[in-house]
Amino acid sequence: MVYNTKKAQSLPLNTIVIALLVVVVLVVIILAFTTNIGGFNTQVNEVGGGNCNAGNPAIAAIYGSNANIDATKSEQDGCDAGFSRVPGVSGNGEGTICCAQRANSNQDTSTD
Repeated sequence: MVYNTKKAQSLPLNTIVIALLVVVVLVVIILAFTTNIGGFNTQVNEVGGGNCNAGNPAIAAIYGSNANIDATKSEQDGCDAGFSRVPGVSGNGEGTICCAQRANSNQDTSTD
């Protein structure tokens, strides 16, 4: 009688465990970006929206509380030089956009 002495090939247990860990990490990363884990999406959504004025937290966070604001520019004209469009914030009227510029903090206030 002849016995089959060959063992079946199999993956080492370490490889299987590492592969499972990688899958778990990928699932956690995907959930973090597609759901509200940790409140990340809530914080991002709070940045946009609101009125086009210096009191808007989104504008104050990006451009400072003393930002120069222009809420009268149309979509077609865009913002003036030195100003940039505030994403997610509309201007003060139909079809207008919100433009903002950092307040100049380097103004010379010294006296001679």
